[in-house]
Amino acid sequence: MVYWWCAGLVFMGIAGIIWIVGTEPGSAWVVQQLLQNRDQPVQLTNFRGRLIDGVAADSLQLTQAGTVLNLQGIEFRYALAGLFSRQLTIAQLKAEKVTIQLPSKNRGQKNNKVNIPEFTSPLTVTLKTLQIKLLEIQREGKPPLQIKHLQGTAHLQSGKLALDSLHIEYLDWMLEGKGAFEFKSPFPLSAQFSLSSQKASSSMVLKADGNLDRYQLTADAGSRKAGFPEADARLRGHGNLSAFNISSLTVHTLDGVLKARGKVNWKKTLTAELSVSGDKINPAVLQPDYPGSIGFGGHLSIDGKSLESQFEAQGILGDYPLHATADVRLNPSLLDVRTGRFSIGPNHIDVHGQLSPTSVVQLSYRIEAPDLSLISPDLKGRLMGEGQLDGAWDNLRVQSDLSGQNLVFRSHQLQGIQVNVRPTVMSGEYQIGLEAKGFKSGAAEFKKIVAQGRGSLAHQQLEYTLKGGPQGLESQAKLEGDFNRVTRVWRGDIDQFQVSAKGLPMYRQSKKTPLSISVEQQSISGFCLQNSAEKLCLTADIDIKKDSDLKLKLISLPLKRLKPWFPKAAVFKDTLDVNVHAKRRNGVWQGDIQVALDPHNMLNAQLGYHPSDETIKGQLTAEFNQLQWINLWTDQLASPKGTFTADLKVSGTLSQPQLLGTLRLDQGFMRIPVSGTEIKNIMLMVTLQPDRHARIKGVAASGEGTLNIAGKGAWQNKSDWMVNMDLVGENVEASNIPLAHVVISPALKFHATRELIFIGGTL
Repeated sequence: MVYWWCAGLVFMGIAGIIWIVGTEPGSAWVVQQLLQNRDQPVQLTNFRGRLIDGVAADSLQLTQAGTVLNLQGIEFRYALAGLFSRQLTIAQLKAEKVTIQLPSKNRGQKNNKVNIPEFTSPLTVTLKTLQIKLLEIQREGKPPLQIKHLQGTAHLQSGKLALDSLHIEYLDWMLEGKGAFEFKSPFPLSAQFSLSSQKASSSMVLKADGNLDRYQLTADAGSRKAGFPEADARLRGHGNLSAFNISSLTVHTLDGVLKARGKVNWKKTLTAELSVSGDKINPAVLQPDYPGSIGFGGHLSIDGKSLESQFEAQGILGDYPLHATADVRLNPSLLDVRTGRFSIGPNHIDVHGQLSPTSVVQLSYRIEAPDLSLISPDLKGRLMGEGQLDGAWDNLRVQSDLSGQNLVFRSHQLQGIQVNVRPTVMSGEYQIGLEAKGFKSGAAEFKKIVAQGRGSLAHQQLEYTLKGGPQGLESQAKLEGDFNRVTRVWRGDIDQFQVSAKGLPMYRQSKKTPLSISVEQQSISGFCLQNSAEKLCLTADIDIKKDSDLKLKLISLPLKRLKPWFPKAAVFKDTLDVNVHAKRRNGVWQGDIQVALDPHNMLNAQLGYHPSDETIKGQLTAEFNQLQWINLWTDQLASPKGTFTADLKVSGTLSQPQLLGTLRLDQGFMRIPVSGTEIKNIMLMVTLQPDRHARIKGVAASGEGTLNIAGKGAWQNKSDWMVNMDLVGENVEASNIPLAHVVISPALKFHATRELIFIGGTL
């Protein structure tokens, strides 16, 4: 009886084991029990498969010591039949995505010493396929590191792990490699990896042999990336887990060679002693305007957060000798420039002194540059100066003198400039004086610019005067305000602003105006210039990243003020009111524009502008029963009358606008004094069509006759346009002056472009 009970128990045990490892429900039950007994939480979704040959799951997430590991789309296939011969074959270990969330690292936390235990595996483990489509490593406050298509094969025998193949893709780089590592002191290793990028036209081969106490490392790399100098590098060295000795680093580039050797140690803190040199370096490889041959040598020392560097360079740049020396010490509390000297030809620049985050101990400079063209082909002229800074940042003493003659930078010119900065008797304050002559920048030109200022880093006062600008422009103003070093915002007032120009009266600021300026935002509120009844007012709040508003008003502006832009215009007595309100919302500008002679004669426009693609969209309408403004383009017409209307839709881009709609003149009348004729009963309609075409149709009377107008036009831009018209009429009065009274019956063809005007036909 006992025998049968024992046999039954054995049978039930075997059946239980078979149910656990050989069936999906049994395997799922065992996995669930194991996960429930863990101290750290584990989340497993949609587990399936059998423990005897392989399992799969939609996701697995576990946490250990603050690190979160999340696997998605898991497939794990293996064969247990070889366990009797101490062999485990893993046919496939696959995951669609693996995410590793690393805990935040405390700044004061020190790296623990790397301890690798000795290890001998009782089984021979073979991994035939490892495949991870996306490996993402996350750390708080930093962008995630994403590695795509990680594949590999490996096997473990006794204490030796062999990586038979490894393939990793990161961005446009591809890593291929293989290697071996033995878990037995002194931990022998051997590895070879190749890194390449077709996009960057770069590659590197890395080899390591030895053990963790002393390994030999060699690396050979090359780069042929377009737009960058070609480079070939070779590294030879040896190291361990806490230090690396660079026996030689050689880089062939810039038509010359760079070399380095030294030692880097990171056992307790980062330290380094490096010697570097260069020979026959040609800057023209980077910038064709700087041909030469330069050699240099120096030493770099790093001890934790402290750095010391000594360098000296000399050679030929262009046709002139070049020499530079630098001796610099740097730590978190002080930058000590013991020597900083650069010279090329007759030009010399010297800088020396000490800087710290809390104070400027002392910093001095001297510039002697009689020929700036030797420093840069974009520069010309002479620049001389010297100065020094000392004291705390909030109580800085500045003394500087700078002068230049015949300065040129690309399209900008300056005949002469003098800048002086002097400390005042008031602690932390200084005076600034600037005088410049003969300033030119593109079409803008000023004969003289004078500025005088007084202040500190916190509070500033400035007065300026501009004379001899374009169209005789002259201006002056006073500014006073405060700069907040925390918010990086300057707030103040602009006062006593006045401006005048040729043909324009003096416009003066009506009241003091608040002003705010920062890198991202500029605002001004209620800034108005006035001359008698004329008034120009501006309110603006411009934010580079957020919403913006701008309002501009021109009140009672005489049309005669437009004469400089319309040289053939007649003499006007009328005035114009202009209102512009522009606002930006979600990166898109919307504008409302109104131009009015009076409440019954005005133009209205609503326009939208998308800066991303420079597209515009909107509508323009106009209605005028006063047509004096036609004389902006000519003074040969008198007493223009009629009703002008416009209804246009605007689209396209700023460079290629598209207009659709109609322009119409009804009951038109005008006199032509030079011919003594009157044109009356004018009806003219222009229909703007797609593809920048227009139809023209009209009729007009002169004397006892009538003239019919029909034609078309086309344009691509303001300089590429064409008009074709047929002019047909009978008994049209062409001249009515004492010397001649002429009546014609024309049948003419009119053709006009920017280059020519052609009229042909019969009279």
